Amino acid sequence: MPLLLAVLIAFLTLAAGDIFAQAKLEMTEVDAWLVRDPQMSSQFAVADQMGYFKAEGLKINPRWYIAGTDLPSMWGAGNIHLGTATATMVVPIAASGQAIYNIAPQSDIAGAQQIILGKRGQEIVRSPKDLEKIKIGMPKGASVTMALQAMAKDTGVDFSKLQFVNLAPPDCVTALAKGDIDAMAGWAPWVFNAVKQAGGKFYFSG
Repeated sequence: MPLLLAVLIAFLTLAAGDIFAQAKLEMTEVDAWLVRDPQMSSQFAVADQMGYFKAEGLKINPRWYIAGTDLPSMWGAGNIHLGTATATMVVPIAASGQAIYNIAPQSDIAGAQQIILGKRGQEIVRSPKDLEKIKIGMPKGASVTMALQAMAKDTGVDFSKLQFVNLAPPDCVTALAKGDIDAMAGWAPWVFNAVKQAGGKFYFSG
C-alpha cells in the first residue's frame, strides 16, 4: 500500500474511530483540503490521478485552498476533517483546544519556498542588509518566515527591521508587478508566477 494511503487511513482512523476494524469500510469518501503547494499536496494530486485511492475503495475529493495560513480559521468552522499544511499551522489549532492530529510529513522539496525580488527590489538589494530597506509581501504567519529568520541570523540582518505587507500569494504577485511591494516571500507555484508575470528575480530559497 502506498505510504500516502497509509497516512490517509491513519488520519481517518483517528478522526472517525476504528472504522477499518471491520472488513467493510464505513467511510469511503472524504474531502481533502489541500494547500496549493507542491511540497505539501502534490502527493494527493498524483495519487488521485493514478487511481491509488480508487484502488483502495476510497473517494478523495480535493478541495484546493491558497495558503496554509488560512487553515486555522477554516478548521475552526468544523467542516474540515483532512487537510495539509505546515506544522506551524497545526500548532496554533491544537493550542486553541481543537482536536487535530499531525500524522506524517509529506515531503521536503528543496527550493519550494523562495524570496523573489521585484524590479525595484533588484535595484536596491545589493547585499542581504538591504532587505531592511524594502517592502516584502507575505502571508502573516507563513512558514517561509523561518527561512527569512535563518537568513537574517546568518547574514547579520536585523529581522525586526524587515517591513512585511500581509498579502496572500496571488496578491503578492499582483503587487510585485504593480510595484506596491519590492519583494515577496512565498512558495511554488506563486513564486514561479512572480518571475514569469511580474519580472521578479529569485534571491534565495529556504
